[in-house]
Amino acid sequence: MNINTGTNNLIRHAEWLRGVIICSFGHVDFLLTDLNMRCRLLPEYAEVTSGPSRSLNSTITRTKKLFETTGPLNAYAEEMLALIERIRVYEDARHYIVRGQMVVNTGDTALAPIMFQVYQNGRKDEPEKLKAIPSDAHQLEKLSLEITEYCRQMMILLERINREQFYGSTYAQSPPSQLH
Repeated sequence: MNINTGTNNLIRHAEWLRGVIICSFGHVDFLLTDLNMRCRLLPEYAEVTSGPSRSLNSTITRTKKLFETTGPLNAYAEEMLALIERIRVYEDARHYIVRGQMVVNTGDTALAPIMFQVYQNGRKDEPEKLKAIPSDAHQLEKLSLEITEYCRQMMILLERINREQFYGSTYAQSPPSQLH
Protein backbone atom coordinates (compact mmCIF):
# COMPACT_ATOMS: atom_id res chain seq x y z
CA MET A 1 0.00 0.00 0.00
CA ASN A 2 1.36 3.38 -1.01
CA ILE A 3 0.63 6.13 1.53
CA ASN A 4 1.06 9.73 0.41
CA THR A 5 3.32 12.07 2.35
CA GLY A 6 0.48 14.09 3.92
CA THR A 7 -1.21 10.97 5.25
CA ASN A 8 2.09 9.56 6.49
CA ASN A 9 2.83 12.83 8.33
CA LEU A 10 -0.65 12.80 9.89
CA ILE A 11 -0.15 9.22 11.09
CA ARG A 12 3.28 9.97 12.57
CA HIS A 13 2.07 13.17 14.23
CA ALA A 14 -1.02 11.45 15.70
CA GLU A 15 1.12 8.54 16.96
CA TRP A 16 3.57 10.97 18.58
CA LEU A 17 0.77 12.96 20.27
CA ARG A 18 -0.84 9.74 21.47
CA GLY A 19 2.51 8.72 22.96
CA VAL A 20 2.86 12.06 24.76
CA ILE A 21 -0.62 11.67 26.23
CA ILE A 22 -0.06 8.04 27.30
CA CYS A 23 3.33 8.86 28.86
CA SER A 24 1.86 11.79 30.77
CA PHE A 25 -0.93 9.65 32.22
CA GLY A 26 1.66 6.99 33.07
CA HIS A 27 3.83 9.57 34.79
CA VAL A 28 0.92 10.81 36.91
CA ASP A 29 0.02 7.21 37.80
CA PHE A 30 3.61 6.52 38.89
CA LEU A 31 3.87 9.73 40.94
CA LEU A 32 0.62 9.05 42.78
CA THR A 33 1.57 5.41 43.37
CA ASP A 34 4.96 6.53 44.70
CA LEU A 35 3.22 8.89 47.14
CA ASN A 36 0.91 6.06 48.23
CA MET A 37 3.92 3.80 48.82
CA ARG A 38 5.69 6.46 50.90
CA CYS A 39 2.53 7.04 52.95
CA ARG A 40 2.50 3.37 53.96
CA LEU A 41 5.32 4.31 56.33
CA LEU A 42 3.17 6.89 58.11
CA PRO A 43 0.86 5.37 60.75
CA GLU A 44 -1.94 7.85 59.94
CA TYR A 45 -2.27 6.37 56.47
CA ALA A 46 -1.59 2.65 57.04
CA GLU A 47 -5.21 1.63 56.59
CA VAL A 48 -5.76 3.79 53.51
CA THR A 49 -2.66 2.53 51.69
CA SER A 50 -2.95 -1.19 52.44
CA GLY A 51 -3.19 -3.48 49.44
CA PRO A 52 -2.12 -2.93 45.87
CA SER A 53 -3.54 -0.34 43.53
CA ARG A 54 -4.23 -1.94 40.16
CA SER A 55 -5.26 0.96 37.96
CA LEU A 56 -4.99 4.72 37.63
CA ASN A 57 -8.60 5.05 38.80
CA SER A 58 -7.96 3.07 42.00
CA THR A 59 -4.72 5.03 42.59
CA ILE A 60 -6.62 8.30 42.20
CA THR A 61 -9.34 7.10 44.59
CA ARG A 62 -6.76 6.00 47.15
CA THR A 63 -4.84 9.28 46.82
CA LYS A 64 -8.04 11.23 47.37
CA LYS A 65 -8.64 9.25 50.57
CA LEU A 66 -5.08 10.03 51.74
CA PHE A 67 -5.73 13.74 51.52
CA GLU A 68 -9.14 13.43 53.17
CA THR A 69 -7.64 11.52 56.12
CA THR A 70 -6.36 13.48 59.11
CA GLY A 71 -2.57 13.67 58.97
CA PRO A 72 0.38 15.62 57.59
CA LEU A 73 -1.02 15.63 54.04
CA ASN A 74 -3.96 17.81 55.11
CA ALA A 75 -1.76 20.85 54.52
CA TYR A 76 -1.83 20.02 50.78
CA ALA A 77 -5.41 18.70 50.55
CA GLU A 78 -6.96 21.68 48.77
CA GLU A 79 -4.35 21.70 46.00
CA MET A 80 -4.26 17.92 45.55
CA LEU A 81 -8.01 17.40 45.61
CA ALA A 82 -8.40 20.11 42.95
CA LEU A 83 -5.79 18.35 40.78
CA ILE A 84 -7.49 15.00 41.30
CA GLU A 85 -10.83 16.43 40.18
CA ARG A 86 -9.16 17.89 37.07
CA ILE A 87 -7.83 14.51 35.94
CA ARG A 88 -11.33 13.04 36.05
CA VAL A 89 -12.23 15.40 33.17
CA TYR A 90 -9.88 13.38 30.97
CA GLU A 91 -11.15 9.94 32.00
CA ASP A 92 -13.05 9.09 28.79
CA ALA A 93 -10.34 10.45 26.51
CA ARG A 94 -7.70 8.50 28.46
CA HIS A 95 -9.71 5.29 28.14
CA TYR A 96 -10.02 5.59 24.37
CA ILE A 97 -6.49 6.86 23.71
CA VAL A 98 -4.69 4.42 26.01
CA ARG A 99 -6.78 1.29 25.38
CA GLY A 100 -8.21 1.92 21.95
CA GLN A 101 -7.13 1.33 18.41
CA MET A 102 -6.22 4.50 16.55
CA VAL A 103 -7.63 4.61 13.03
CA VAL A 104 -6.54 7.31 10.60
CA ASN A 105 -9.11 8.03 7.91
CA THR A 106 -8.10 9.70 4.67
CA GLY A 107 -11.26 9.48 2.63
CA ASP A 108 -13.56 12.42 2.00
CA THR A 109 -16.51 10.57 3.53
CA ALA A 110 -14.74 9.81 6.80
CA LEU A 111 -16.51 10.92 9.97
CA ALA A 112 -13.20 12.25 11.35
CA PRO A 113 -9.54 12.10 10.31
CA ILE A 114 -8.65 10.17 13.49
CA MET A 115 -10.81 7.73 15.43
CA PHE A 116 -10.11 5.83 18.63
CA GLN A 117 -12.06 2.59 18.92
CA VAL A 118 -12.60 0.33 21.93
CA TYR A 119 -14.88 -2.56 22.74
CA GLN A 120 -17.13 -1.87 25.70
CA ASN A 121 -18.86 -4.58 27.66
CA GLY A 122 -22.59 -4.68 27.34
CA ARG A 123 -24.94 -5.89 30.02
CA LYS A 124 -25.02 -9.60 30.78
CA ASP A 125 -27.45 -10.35 27.98
CA GLU A 126 -25.75 -8.08 25.41
CA PRO A 127 -22.55 -8.60 23.42
CA GLU A 128 -19.63 -6.19 23.55
CA LYS A 129 -20.05 -3.09 21.41
CA LEU A 130 -17.45 -1.29 19.35
CA LYS A 131 -17.45 2.36 20.42
CA ALA A 132 -15.46 5.15 18.83
CA ILE A 133 -14.63 8.77 19.48
CA PRO A 134 -13.73 11.08 16.62
CA SER A 135 -10.70 13.34 16.82
CA ASP A 136 -8.22 15.26 14.75
CA ALA A 137 -4.64 16.43 15.11
CA HIS A 138 -5.70 19.76 16.66
CA GLN A 139 -7.76 18.05 19.38
CA LEU A 140 -4.87 15.68 20.13
CA GLU A 141 -2.44 18.63 20.30
CA LYS A 142 -4.75 20.48 22.68
CA LEU A 143 -5.17 17.40 24.89
CA SER A 144 -1.42 16.68 24.91
CA LEU A 145 -0.68 20.28 25.96
CA GLU A 146 -3.34 20.18 28.67
CA ILE A 147 -2.27 16.83 30.10
CA THR A 148 1.46 17.66 30.05
CA GLU A 149 0.70 20.93 31.88
CA TYR A 150 -1.43 18.97 34.34
CA CYS A 151 1.43 16.50 34.81
CA ARG A 152 3.85 19.39 35.43
CA GLN A 153 1.57 20.84 38.10
CA MET A 154 1.22 17.42 39.74
CA MET A 155 5.02 16.98 39.70
CA ILE A 156 5.56 20.38 41.35
CA LEU A 157 3.06 19.65 44.13
CA LEU A 158 4.35 16.13 44.77
CA GLU A 159 7.97 17.31 44.79
CA ARG A 160 7.02 19.87 47.44
CA ILE A 161 5.18 17.22 49.48
CA ASN A 162 8.14 14.83 49.24
CA ARG A 163 10.62 17.55 50.19
CA GLU A 164 8.58 18.80 53.13
CA GLN A 165 7.22 15.48 54.43
CA PHE A 166 9.70 12.76 53.49
CA TYR A 167 13.17 14.03 52.54
CA GLY A 168 15.38 14.47 55.56
CA SER A 169 13.05 12.34 57.66
CA THR A 170 13.53 8.74 58.70
CA TYR A 171 11.01 7.77 55.98
CA ALA A 172 13.32 8.95 53.22
CA GLN A 173 16.01 6.49 54.31
CA SER A 174 14.07 3.43 53.07
CA PRO A 175 14.69 2.43 49.47
CA PRO A 176 11.52 2.15 47.37
CA SER A 177 11.71 -1.68 47.33
CA GLN A 178 11.20 -1.66 51.11
CA LEU A 179 8.22 0.66 51.04
CA HIS A 180 5.65 -2.06 50.42
